[in-house]
Amino acid sequence: MVNTFSWTGGIGSGTLASNWEWIAGSSLTAGPPNQGDTAIITSGTVLMPLDATFVGNTVELGGTGGTAAGLQFQGDPAISLSNPSLDG
Repeated sequence: MVNTFSWTGGIGSGTLASNWEWIAGSSLTAGPPNQGDTAIITSGTVLMPLDATFVGNTVELGGTGGTAAGLQFQGDPAISLSNPSLDG
């Protein structure tokens, strides 16, 4: 089931369901986005801890009217230039 969630958390943890609002999809579920879901972040900063749950997600960053959005990830020793945590 693929769902779309919108970030409502300002600056906060991307793993907390209360920081996400369900927008559309095959079923009404609580956030955070699960594997294959879409995350829309129009403003604020999503803090993703070690081993975060983003797997095969589409992330739309940025808003309109001069708002800014960002993602911040923490790495661990297994993350390097030759073994990145994100595919571009």
